[in-house]
Parts: sequence; structure tokens; C-alpha cells
Amino acid sequence: MKGGSWIMQNDENPALQRRIDELEKDAVEFRSIRNALMEEQRFLTELTNRLPGMAYTRHDNPNWTMDYVSRGCLALTGYSVNDLTGNNKISFARLIADTDLPQARQEIQTALQAKTDYRVHFRIHDRAGAEKWVWEQGQGVYSTNGELINLVGFISDVTEDKKADEKLQQSTESLRKAFLGTVQAVSTAMEFRDPYTAGHERRVSDLAVVIATKLGLSPWQIEGVRVAGLIHDIGKIYVPIEILSKPGRLNDVEMSLIRMHSQAGFEILKGPEFPWPVAEIVVQHHERIDGTGYPRGLQGEDMLMEAKIISVADVVEAMASPRPYRPALGIDMALEEIINKRGKQFDSPVADICIDVFRKNSFQFTDSGETARKRLL
Repeated sequence: MKGGSWIMQNDENPALQRRIDELEKDAVEFRSIRNALMEEQRFLTELTNRLPGMAYTRHDNPNWTMDYVSRGCLALTGYSVNDLTGNNKISFARLIADTDLPQARQEIQTALQAKTDYRVHFRIHDRAGAEKWVWEQGQGVYSTNGELINLVGFISDVTEDKKADEKLQQSTESLRKAFLGTVQAVSTAMEFRDPYTAGHERRVSDLAVVIATKLGLSPWQIEGVRVAGLIHDIGKIYVPIEILSKPGRLNDVEMSLIRMHSQAGFEILKGPEFPWPVAEIVVQHHERIDGTGYPRGLQGEDMLMEAKIISVADVVEAMASPRPYRPALGIDMALEEIINKRGKQFDSPVADICIDVFRKNSFQFTDSGETARKRLL
């Protein structure tokens, strides 16, 4: 007996005996490797069974047929390992919300085609009918010739995280509305001080938002344009009301005081920690891309895009509305001003879109300056 098994000794054929000894040694090594692999598999299985979620291997088919699921499937879905494995009682795909299943499939297929990991969020309904948000992450397993064999991954319950995110979003939206309400209140207070420009800032903001949207700015930037537009003339609070409402032509001293409002607005707004560069947008809204604007004489590359947008919207609204020293000049004349100074004082893409939103998209100011002024007086 040798190595735990009976082997006949062959003293007459040493070569054969050596081969028998080698085979016996290989068998011992094989059993050792097999035992080690079984122990590793047991460890991995125990580990995945203890994780708060469901580890799986599955087929790439419409039913999401599971070859293996960890015991966490019971807490996640209400179904046991045996229920889900091989679709014995139900396929996992049937647990996914009907409205979420197509998108989840599409995202996973896109990742598989690119041979990258996939991460998807979707809702399931567990055995008791409760809705849960889950996060699935996984990847495809491929043969040496690149063919998909199966999918391996993990699905975890993120319902509480989702609820927390929704509450945070609701809170953020409430704060946003409160903030915009405060900004609007400041703008309205300015209107009462200077009824001749009533509604000017809101109308500039409305037009600037449309231009920014069509330019493809991000939603975050567009919100910054909205806020800056609503308070871009806040610095006029330092300008005497007699100058703001003067019916005749302003003299040089009065004009210099008017021109101080951009810098004054910057000084007012640089303190609060806005999430956007509001103070910079405000101080730049009378700059021109050829350097002829004020107060800094900036040129195009030094100006924020948001300021370029508001500068155009500001000119259009101001010319289209009445002022103490003149009646309204009208939209057509305002647009001609933009056309004539396109690429000179005004950014060309901004000017082109501004013209289009009036002439092609029929944009209209919702409340004329005259109507707003009468409302306040």
C-alpha cells in the first residue's frame, strides 16, 4: 500500500514503476488542489451569503435566468435560493417594475457590447408586493474567443438611500424657491424705487434664460443666468432717484454716476456665497467684446459667457421699453442694434440666437415696461 492506495510493485520494470510513482504523486497533488479549491469555494459562498444583498451568476436572456444566487435573495426579494435558481418558481425579470425593465436591459446590453461593467438602478416588487429600489452592478464573463458565457454581479437594496436622496432634493428645491423668491423680492423693491424700469430685470432674465438654453449652457449655468438677470441692476440703489427718473438728457457727471452701478452691484454681491459667479456677471453686463464697455474695458475672451448673454438681453429690453427721456423704440429697432453690432460689441453666437428667438421662435416679453410701470404707480 502506497500513498493511501494499493499499487503493485514492479521491480522488473523500473521505468514503469517510476511512471506509477509519478501518477500516484500527481493524484495526491490533485486531491490537495481540489480540497483547496473546495475550501475557497466554501469561503466565497459563505462570504457572499453574509453580504446584505444578492450575489448572482445568470444567463443573458429576457428572463434573467439565475444559475446561482446567494442567500441574501430572501431578504431582498422574499424568494429563496431554490425559488429563483433556474426560474424554479419565478424569474427575476418578473420582479422588476414594468416601467424600469426596458431601460435596465438597454443599459446592461450597452455595457456588454462594450465589454465594460454595468451599474443600473431600478425598482422591484418583492414577494409581498412591496416596492424597493435596487442597485445592480456586474459584468460579463467571456470565453477566450470573446463570446459571452454568463453574467456575474450583485444586487443591493438602496430604497432608504433613494428616499433620503428624494428628501434632499425636495429640501434643495424648497431652498432654491426661497432663494429665488428673495432675489425676486429685491428686484421688485428696486422697481418700486424706479417705476420707469419696472419689470426690466425680470424681462432681461427671461430673455437671457431662453438664449442660454438655446446656446446649450448647462442647467446649472442657466440657473445662474436667471439669478444674475434678476438683480443685474441692483447697483442702481446707489444712484440718486432724480437721475434715474430724469426726463432729459443726462450730463457727464450724471452719466458717470449711472455707470457706477455695475461696480456697485459687484460690491453688493461679492459678499454672499452664491453658487454661481453672480457678482462677476453683474459687473460685466455693460462690458463689450471689443473693449469699449465699462467699468473694466474687458474684451471678449475675458468676459463670462453669462455676462455676454445678459448684455445682449439688457440692450434689447431697454430699447424695446419706454424710459423717462424717450418712448419705447420697439423690438425691431432693438434687434437692428444687435445686428449692427454683432461681432463688434456683442458676441456673434449670442446675437444670432437672440435674433432667432424673436424672429423665428416668436419670443415676446410677457409684461411690457409700460404695463409694469402702471401696475406699480
